Amino acid sequence: MFDDSYAKQKFFEAVAALIGTASLQQRLRFASFPLITLRASAATNQHLSPDIELRFQKLMEKLTAKPLALGDAYPPLEVTDDEAKELADEIFSIFVKVMGGL
Repeated sequence: MFDDSYAKQKFFEAVAALIGTASLQQRLRFASFPLITLRASAATNQHLSPDIELRFQKLMEKLTAKPLALGDAYPPLEVTDDEAKELADEIFSIFVKVMGGL
């Protein structure tokens, strides 16, 4: 059995990071941080249902394909506008699923 309350919290934080006026690539950079925390915690606790876990792993592979920080700087995620939109859509889609739908 899994406890999805932590996943709900982390996906909420990620969706909140997507709201703003910075470039979508920059907002995705900051949205990835709570999801990295969720992934690290998933090593010891199951927070996602099996059907969501695979989508989450694929999302994380894309978000962390390159280093998230360079020294003290957090440069925008290096993806095209179309790729950025797809990643943001997937974060929101998983968030909705984790929350139980609309």
